[in-house]
Order: sequence, then C-alpha cells, then structure tokens
Amino acid sequence: MSHRLCLCLIAGLTGLLSVTPVSAAAFIWEGSVDRNWGNTASWSGGTGVPDDNTDTVTINNDFIDAGRRNPLLADSSGNDASFTVKSIFANPNSIGNRSYTFGNVASGVGVLIMDTDVVAGNTTITANTGGTSDANNNTLTFNVGIQLNDNLILTTSPFSTSSLTLTKATFNRAMGELGGARSVTKSGSQRAVFNAANSYSGGTIVTAGELVVGVAGTLGSGDVTVNGGLLIINNTANIINDLADVTIAGGAQISLVSGINDIVGTLTLGGLEQSQAGTYGSASSGADHQSGFFAGTGVLTIIPEPAAAALLLAGIAMMLPRRRR
Repeated sequence: MSHRLCLCLIAGLTGLLSVTPVSAAAFIWEGSVDRNWGNTASWSGGTGVPDDNTDTVTINNDFIDAGRRNPLLADSSGNDASFTVKSIFANPNSIGNRSYTFGNVASGVGVLIMDTDVVAGNTTITANTGGTSDANNNTLTFNVGIQLNDNLILTTSPFSTSSLTLTKATFNRAMGELGGARSVTKSGSQRAVFNAANSYSGGTIVTAGELVVGVAGTLGSGDVTVNGGLLIINNTANIINDLADVTIAGGAQISLVSGINDIVGTLTLGGLEQSQAGTYGSASSGADHQSGFFAGTGVLTIIPEPAAAALLLAGIAMMLPRRRR
C-alpha cells in the first residue's frame, strides 16, 4: 500500500471519527399560537428548538394572549414529546408580574429532562431573580414531569410575590444511568412548593427561603439538610426516609404539621448529633426533646441503635420484680 493511500485513509477515518462540538444556545420563548415547544416559531436566539444539555431557556415575554406564556411539551405537530435543557429562567428581565405554566398536551406524559454537559455540574430552574420590585414578579408552575440527569438548583426571587411550584414533577434518575444519585437544592429567599410524589434519591438541601412540601408532595429518598431558611412539611404520610440523616443548621428550621411522627436515621441540630432516642419537635409539639430548630406540632423520632435497644430492654427486665418460687 502506497504512503499516499495510507494518508488518504487516515484522513478519511479522522473525518469520520471527529465530533463537532455543540455550541450552547440561549433560547427565548416567543410563544407560537399553538404553544408547542417543538415548533420553531415558538423560539428565538437559537437554531431549531431547545433540546440539548447545553441549552438554556428564558421565558419573559409579556404576551397580550396570556395563554402563549404557557409552553406545552409537544412536537411541532402537537404530539406528546420530551425535551432536554440545562437551565430554565422565568422573567429575569422584569417584564412585569406574570405567571408561566409548563404543561402537557392532553393525556401527555412528556417530561423535561434536566441535564448539563458540565462534569459534576448543576442544572437550574430560576424564578424571577432579575426583577426589581414586587411589581415585577411572577409565578412559575410545572405541571409536567421533570427527570433529573444531574443535580438541580431551584432559585426563587427575593420579592414576596414570586413563587415556584411543582405540581406534577417527578424527580428521578434516568433509567440505566451510571453515577451517583441526583439532589435538589432550594436557594433564593422566596417559596418553592412540591405537590407531587417525587422520587429523586440524592437528597434535599435548603439554603434559603422556604421549601414547602404539600399534603400530596414528597421529598426524595435521600438525606435532608436545612442550612438556612425553612422546610415546611404538610404531608403526614412520613415522607422522610427512615434511614435519612436530617441536619438543621443554626438559624434554620423544619416546620412539621400536626399528625407527623416521622422516623429518621440521625438528627443533627446546630452541628450536634442528637444521641438520645425519642421524639424531637417544637415547644408546642409535646415532644420528648423540644427546641427552636422546629416549628409546628409534628415530631421527628429517633429510635435506639440495636445494641442500645438491647441494653435498654435488659435494664428494664432487671428492674421488673421477680417471681418467687
């Protein structure tokens, strides 16, 4: 084989194996009349429609037709579809006091897939952090499933009328995905609400504001950490994993509605792991151990370690009166 032929073959193989890098695209929702995500007329700022782990989506238009603010997860023909994005921003340009809702087509089960091209990176959903006053706030609602391929950070506005609600979202890992479980972090000074049976497994972290778990909502199966702000649990179905490590930092709180008595693996309050078994709650909860780390009248319960439980039972047995023969 001639050197020239070898060089041609190598050049050809190199061309076949080379991968053109995907450029990140910043899409802006323009709201086509049919509201379908898969309709290119719905978007500006990028080529086609957002469906890649480098794509960011901004929804900030002040449409006269309010319905056009609400994207549907559908292809250009209106068929049920799922789409992948890295970040979603609602109203960061302070257009003015609007509500945005992500929905499915009739009987649709399409999901938003949150994924990032950055190794060990985070995906984000941001509700109105760019507003300048309460008058410029919005509400952002997801009535669709959300699949986490990477960790998700939920951020809410510093203004009192801003909110972020997830009413149908099921957070979970992609089937067959390799690597660690994915977590959800709540940041920003306002409220985010979970109203669905979520299944993410990487843990829940609250750093600021309020994360509210509604009466039908759940947390994932991982640990629960409240480094700042307030975690409000209104579901009495014991939604914290029995093996979870629950941590509440100084100045933070967990509020437990009446009727909650949820077993946890470990409980750390203000940096100190609680070693005493029993119930923990607020001063109005009637718990065995009461503190300002809690609000509401529900309680968390720590059960003794097996060895400690055995010693406790042995001690109780020795205290019982013995029957004389």
